This record gives sequence, C-alpha cells and structure tokens, in this order.
Amino acid sequence: MIHLRIYDMNYHFFYKDFKSYSFPSDSRYDNIFRYLKKYKDTKREVCLVICDSYILSCMDLMVEQKITSKFDKIIFYMPECFWDEFNDSKTLQNKIDKIDDSEKITIIFNFFCDSPFDLKNINYITTIGCFGSITKLYLNKYKFKSLKENYKKIKYNVISKFGRPSEEKLLVYHKIKDFKNLIYSINSTGLEEYYTKSKIFPSELNETDINVNSQLPKEDFQSASEVVVETRWSTFGNGKRLVTNTEKTLKGFMFKRPVFLFAHPESYSYLRQYGFKFPKLFGYDGTKVKQVGGGYETEYFDMVDEVCSRNTKDILDFFIENEDIWEHNYENLHSFIQLHDNRVDNIFKEICDV
Repeated sequence: MIHLRIYDMNYHFFYKDFKSYSFPSDSRYDNIFRYLKKYKDTKREVCLVICDSYILSCMDLMVEQKITSKFDKIIFYMPECFWDEFNDSKTLQNKIDKIDDSEKITIIFNFFCDSPFDLKNINYITTIGCFGSITKLYLNKYKFKSLKENYKKIKYNVISKFGRPSEEKLLVYHKIKDFKNLIYSINSTGLEEYYTKSKIFPSELNETDINVNSQLPKEDFQSASEVVVETRWSTFGNGKRLVTNTEKTLKGFMFKRPVFLFAHPESYSYLRQYGFKFPKLFGYDGTKVKQVGGGYETEYFDMVDEVCSRNTKDILDFFIENEDIWEHNYENLHSFIQLHDNRVDNIFKEICDV
C-alpha cells in the first residue's frame, strides 16, 4: 500500500489523499495520480512524501516523526522549484545522517541537471518534476503547426510572456521594451504599471480574469518567435549549480519556432545533451552567457533586436529556412518529457513492484 503525506509551506505533514487535498488544475500531478493508481496494490508499506516546501525542514520532520521506522520504503518527491539557501552536498548529508535507516529513502529532485550532489546512505535521481506534466497538458490540448503551415496567421516578429515582475524579467523587459514588432503578455491583471500598455497582448487588454493554467493566448499562435525568461538565472551558494528551469523552457519548444531562452547559463549544455538545438542566428550565439554581479550578458539581446528590426514577412521566411530545427526541437520535447517520466516510473516500479 502507498501512503501519501504532503509537506507544505506551513511546515506540517498532511495525512490526506489526493481527492481531499486541493491541487492546482494544470495537470502537474497527473503522473503521481497515475503511479498511485498503478501501484496501489503493492505489498510493501510505501510512503510517498510530496515536498511542496523546503527540503531541510522536511528532513527534520522526518527525523522527528521517525518516518523510516513506519514504512518499508519512502519516496521523497520534490515536484517544484522550492529550495533552501544551500547548494552543497554536506548540508544535505548532515540531515540525512540524522535519519535512521536512511537507505530506505529515494529522493526525486526537480533540477535540470544530472547528479548535482555527492550523497551517501540514500538514493536519489533528478527529473524535470511536475513541469513535464504541465507541458503535456498543452501538447495534448492544442495542435501546434509549423511556421509554414501557420504562415498567413503570423502577425508579430517576437512575443514574450513576462508575467509577474521579477528582477530577471524586468532586466530583459527594459532591454527589449522599445524594440519594434514585439508584444508581450503580463499573464495577470493589475500589473500594467510595470509595462507599456501599447505592447501588451491585445487579448489581455480588457481581461479581468486570466487563467494562465488552462489556456494559451491567441497571440501565441501569431508570432514567428518567442522570448522566454526563466524564473531564476542562478542558485544559492558557491557549490555546484542547481539548474532550476521550469515549464517556461519546455513550452518554448512547443510552437515549432525559434525560442530566445534567458535562463541559467548551464541549462543550455544540459538541454543540448538531451538533444535540443540552439542555432546561431545572424552570427550571434545566445547561449554564451556572462553573469557579472547582477548583470546578465548574452547575444540573445542582439539576436532579438535583429529579429525585431526586420519586416515580419522577411523574418518569417528566414525562420522557415531553418524549419527542420524547430520541428526537431518539438519532437525532441516529447522524447525528453517521456525520458523523465520513465525515470520516475522506474523508481516506483523498483520500490513497489514486488
């Protein structure tokens, strides 16, 4: 039997099943539903801890409640980007060392990097967490056409979805806000003071209730390319980098068009490792990033400027010449999500299929 425990921002375990717990409506827990159903008859006593908060305090509570003494195995699942202000193996290992029978635990981290920690007496893997499930929601809901197929509907050179203001988003916004042939979404009402109203998606101007989790704006299907600004560009401390991309990155590959990704510098090599392509355009390479102080230097700014300075038809024709790349990234997205689904499934299978 699988027992579910949810650790949230209030720093408590909730002994509830999925039907009685309020989860987001964007399918981020679809895989977990599937695994719970698939392995519900396991003969082992398995505890699935969903950590929707910080890992160190959750580890403390596991010690306090002696979780390992109550179950045969524990799957510790971190579906999102919550993270403590540490970046080294030792800090986490110190918590693990306090847990009796820590070998019973398998942690499923949510990072866009492989093997970031050197840990003993515990098992762990890294996956893209719930972000693959969120992306699959859109892949299943919409039909994504190539730029050539969508040619007559293209109205904009570049779009972006900035959403709620953050240091990263505002840095990019101030760099590109005056470029021509560019519009953007704020994904939320009441934030117009941060942005130029004439550049906001027309579909959002009179909206009072924008549900970003259930639908894509029509402008998403009217642009030749997209600027994607990730939630974070760096992590904590001076240890190995923990790359925390989200569904923003994955959704960028859905539309079979160029995506100008502003993200962790290390995320480009990770994504390339798994088959995604980031071609040079106009002689610029946006994946060569320098982070100095609070700055972020990348040739993506030059690339976007070049795209915005051209006639929409001309830039669309130029992108269509490289359509095999955008189609490849779209197909690779499906394979990438499936690979990470399999990683998690294999953990459940290994632990529960006895």
